[in-house]
Amino acid sequence: MEVAGFDKRLVFFERWLPGHLASIGNRHHRRMVNEFATWKVQPWLRTRTADTRQPPQHRDPDHAGHRVPGVAQ
Repeated sequence: MEVAGFDKRLVFFERWLPGHLASIGNRHHRRMVNEFATWKVQPWLRTRTADTRQPPQHRDPDHAGHRVPGVAQ
């Protein structure tokens, strides 16, 4: 049974993010990644979670997770 409005992929991303941020040595890069994740990726994931008409394959957190590391490179 799933709870309405709950997406375990969003929860996974929110749990993954602090560890990933901690692994970024450069504080400026860490800040940029954090801002990108907070203002772009998390709202993007939440929008897909809220839109129940959206097929599950379009709510893939791995897609968002791959977008975050690219900022620090």
